[in-house]
Amino acid sequence: MSDGEHQEGQTWEAIMSAHKFQLQNLIIIVDYNGLQIEGTTDEVMPLGDLAQKYRDFGWEVRELDGHDFVQIQEALQWAERCQAPVALLARTHLGRGISFMEDNWKYHDWSGKPDDIDQARKELSTHL
Repeated sequence: MSDGEHQEGQTWEAIMSAHKFQLQNLIIIVDYNGLQIEGTTDEVMPLGDLAQKYRDFGWEVRELDGHDFVQIQEALQWAERCQAPVALLARTHLGRGISFMEDNWKYHDWSGKPDDIDQARKELSTHL
């Protein structure tokens, strides 16, 4: 899921239903970057304390670095042992590693121009 999806009513209906029906085998990962297609989530519709909201609805919650595969794997292993629905809030940076894209909401639905794609590939190749 994305953090922006948490501005939709049906998302919260599903979150409440998961606890009501005691779904112990439900694990969601939230791409929590604070950005959406029209701007930041704080500007468009602030989410407040998302972790606490999940806890208030009866979920187990773990916050983690969404770019750290070891943390993700450990969190998934922890989640499998939980006796309630689990929300993993993965803090991420849109366009991480690409100077002109990183944390810039304008690239949320970017189709890509050839020169920009070449620059992005070059910048990403330095991280391999």
